[in-house]
Amino acid sequence: MLTDQQILRIPGPTPIPPSVGRAMAQPMIGHRGESTYALIRDIRPKLKKVFGTKEEVMILTGSGTSALESAVVNTVAPGDEVLVLVTGAFGDRFAKICQAYGIATHVFNVEWGQAVDPEAVKNFLGEHPEIRVIFSTFCETSTGVLNPVKELAETVKQVSDALIVVDGVSCVAGTETEMDKWGIDVVVTGSQKAFMLPAGLAFIVALAAVPFENVLRQGMLAVTAAAAGVLRATGGLARVLAALILTLTRGLLAAYDVV
Repeated sequence: MLTDQQILRIPGPTPIPPSVGRAMAQPMIGHRGESTYALIRDIRPKLKKVFGTKEEVMILTGSGTSALESAVVNTVAPGDEVLVLVTGAFGDRFAKICQAYGIATHVFNVEWGQAVDPEAVKNFLGEHPEIRVIFSTFCETSTGVLNPVKELAETVKQVSDALIVVDGVSCVAGTETEMDKWGIDVVVTGSQKAFMLPAGLAFIVALAAVPFENVLRQGMLAVTAAAAGVLRATGGLARVLAALILTLTRGLLAAYDVV
């Protein structure tokens, strides 16, 4: 047994491949320099393929939960009605985030270990036409259930204009994800699970058609409600990226570049 090696048998963080460790061990570069800009420019097109999208993928320096919060504050405002599909602990986390922001939250509970039934959601929407956004986990980490988000999107759009926001933290990069084809409006994930990277980065994508009425639509997302005002003042994607570079972890970015 290797005493200097720990085998993690948990959903995440996962053990990292040797190539990732080597990438993170490269010499430090300036986080404001051209090398860092070039690294990000190289990474972002690769991320699009993982999500199955033509849209820009925003890189956040934070946990998967930070991306969930970003998805909430950028799609609804206090008082709006939303539906959260709870198939386990992380669906419940989505509900708690919504409630913390004063959002009128309908909770659709599903027995743990079971996947959500799109037809049941369709019927619920028929009774609650004011719902603006539906939040769902893709893979519910606490149970291992893979929710049928493709079928959910198809079914919901038959009866509602509600946006569909998906937490893909534990499965994006590990299972097929085609958000553009499937019509999923927002997908978020983190670095520490199927990407097999250390924790510390989150990724979020929103389709161009998503009508973010209560926040900026400058090609990026507010990290949290508190940060939204600061980010609104940045004046566009280029400046936002410059601000993010000040805190991006160079090692994690280099690690993603070899995945």
